[in-house]
Amino acid sequence: MMSFALRLAFGLAVLGVVLYVVDIGDTMDVLRGFQLPLVLTAFACLLVTRFLVGFKWWLLLGGPRAAVTYPTVQRAILLADYQGLLFPNTFAQDALRLILLRHHPRGITYMASTVLADRILNTMVAASLALLGVAALWWLRAGIALTPAVVYTVVITAGLVLLAGIAIMSSRLFHLAATTTRLTFAHGPLRPLVERVLAKAADLHDSTKAVLADPPTVIQAIGVSLAVVLFRIGLVYFLFAAAGTWLGLLPVLAVYPIIMLIVLLPASILGIGVQDTAFIFFFGGLGVSASLALAVSLGVYAAILVVGLAAGLIAAVVGPALPTAADAAAAGNRVLHR
Repeated sequence: MMSFALRLAFGLAVLGVVLYVVDIGDTMDVLRGFQLPLVLTAFACLLVTRFLVGFKWWLLLGGPRAAVTYPTVQRAILLADYQGLLFPNTFAQDALRLILLRHHPRGITYMASTVLADRILNTMVAASLALLGVAALWWLRAGIALTPAVVYTVVITAGLVLLAGIAIMSSRLFHLAATTTRLTFAHGPLRPLVERVLAKAADLHDSTKAVLADPPTVIQAIGVSLAVVLFRIGLVYFLFAAAGTWLGLLPVLAVYPIIMLIVLLPASILGIGVQDTAFIFFFGGLGVSASLALAVSLGVYAAILVVGLAAGLIAAVVGPALPTAADAAAAGNRVLHR
């Protein structure tokens, strides 16, 4: 509860600074001038990503070999999005995914490893696209120049994300981290707890590596991750277009994936304040006014709320039943009798 309150206070404080600096009147004028057909197109882009995310998770769960069907996985994704609107950040949605499919026959550790693999692929693809976008803008000399501060921020952030993704899957680094943790904290009454946590972490690490060890599955999942990020870029592209500003896909490709990664940080509630500041900083580097950048950021919030509520309410009443404890027990019995 204290952590939630701190994140809320931080997000509101940052948002307060943004609202003080930005001309709110201009922002409201931009919002009132949004063209509805283009806004709906932007919202549709976000809706497509939710079905792509469901399909990708199903692929990581085994695809046609998975113990659950794609419609079941998709329903869990939409319900997690819907219920996740009440929680601080996207990691809460990951937790809700696990809760909704916790009775998967292969167990919670396997489920968690597929979610972690999903998150690793998403962030690494987003970082790679950001680097590609910056490189393309520089190489094409298209008359659109990012400020040096934005370029350095994009390149450094994307590079760190790629290194972190590689490091997470490194067995040597994992053992080094586990050994350091054990030497630092596994003493006295804390030792049993630390050992249990490290054992669970080792199981999760090994399971995640196993998920990512199947080349055909990983290639397909990377392809879907690429589509997810591109449709998220489409969301922002069409929101700018709705405001009468056609930025072009390359500039949005260069900076929006990094904003997506920054918003993942559990610094505020739903990225409030953090996302707005990132929009103003990164798109300001493209010459976009602070009022316009803030308006588009608010449009992204609106899209997340509208799509999450609408799709979640439908998924709450329509769709296949989610796995139950009885289903898991029955699956286990079938394995034993083979």
